Amino acid sequence: MKLTRCILVFLVIASMLLASCAPKAAPQETAAPVSTVAPAEKITLRLWDFGGAEFAWVDSLLIPEFEAKYPNIKLEHLGIPESDYSTKVDTAIAAGDVPDVALQSYMYKLWKAGHVLTLDDYMVRDGIKTSDFYPFFASWGMLDGKTYIMPGNTYIWAMAINKDLFKAAGLPELNADSVITYDDWLNYARAINKPSDKLEDRVFGSANFPPNWNSMNNYMSNPYVLGPDGKNCKDNASTADWIRTWQDLTTAYNEGLTVEAGGALIGSSSTADLFKQGKVGMMYATYGDVRDFKKAGINVGLVGQPVVSPGWKGNVGAWTDSYAIMTKSKHPEEAWLLLKFITLEMSLEKANGDCEQCGNSPSLMTQAKDWASTDPVRQDAIKLLGRVVPPPFNPDVWTAVDPFYEAFRLMTEEKKDVATTVKDASVECQQKLDELWTTFDELGK
Repeated sequence: MKLTRCILVFLVIASMLLASCAPKAAPQETAAPVSTVAPAEKITLRLWDFGGAEFAWVDSLLIPEFEAKYPNIKLEHLGIPESDYSTKVDTAIAAGDVPDVALQSYMYKLWKAGHVLTLDDYMVRDGIKTSDFYPFFASWGMLDGKTYIMPGNTYIWAMAINKDLFKAAGLPELNADSVITYDDWLNYARAINKPSDKLEDRVFGSANFPPNWNSMNNYMSNPYVLGPDGKNCKDNASTADWIRTWQDLTTAYNEGLTVEAGGALIGSSSTADLFKQGKVGMMYATYGDVRDFKKAGINVGLVGQPVVSPGWKGNVGAWTDSYAIMTKSKHPEEAWLLLKFITLEMSLEKANGDCEQCGNSPSLMTQAKDWASTDPVRQDAIKLLGRVVPPPFNPDVWTAVDPFYEAFRLMTEEKKDVATTVKDASVECQQKLDELWTTFDELGK
């Protein structure tokens, strides 16, 4: 997951306000599809996503290839900045002028309100099963047992390590089978860290791993941070393991072990920039990030992130670039052709390196072996993808756990007691979670 993906979810509350003004269609079932034959007359399909470099493949690869295969279908692509995307889609629904196909990651409220078609009948007709995808797809792409999206590339949210810095510090070389806790992470960061008043001599033990967009939204603790039903933050975000994790993070910050504690010394340099310069021992990363680090000449490894609960093997998160058919599309059959093309054909082409901004795993398990081939880092990516534990459904974990950002500031800057602060944030998290579920359950009624 690129870091920007977290931004979208924090906009859900604002989007819900707009959606409340939109016409609320009752949840719909798709009629049994009857044909996947390309249209006899020219039509235009409108496709919306985030645009920018990460979706440059739509214009350079997808449109030419798809239009060559289906010459009577023209693709019209609109890229909308991620920070504006949710509002733009809600506004289009209210105006009754929706695209045919839209990027739909995290937008469960639209599914619940009936604005997105279910795909199960199409999948049955064409022999596509949810079990064809990696297990986390059941959490990511389904709601109430129904499928709403088709994935393209799959991204793992793992950790990059600088193998040379690990070796120089006398640390064990981690690999895709390694599972470490935050206690381990803190000790490794201490061993790697090299303080200096000059950036050229400075080495940071690690990037910070804030649980708000690492462990909490993924299933890296046992129990899950919001409980087995996705509804209990108060009890599950303030366990002894979670308090210990926040203590480790606070200690690392106070000891100056992380990039985030570098302050004015690092200026405008990003964590990734510093990692490419050999100045960071560990940082969050996707497979694509690690490929980029290798190009920069870093002896990099792809491993799992620190887990909150000792013995817990789910040390990797994941997400996909997934597309859905909007209920009011005038061309749902042709839109399904496009979704199939993205998932079954374009994803493998992207993953094989034809797209410079791509470089993440195919979503279909059947494609994984060929994709990994003899590339050790790709093999590690596939192995890590298999470690992802699908979290229980909840409307918006990021908004729910948002209070922990302020909690971390209080713990680091104001030196507040960790246990008390975590418990207070858990109560606030529960209040937000209750509100999210109340709003979500009302959708589509």
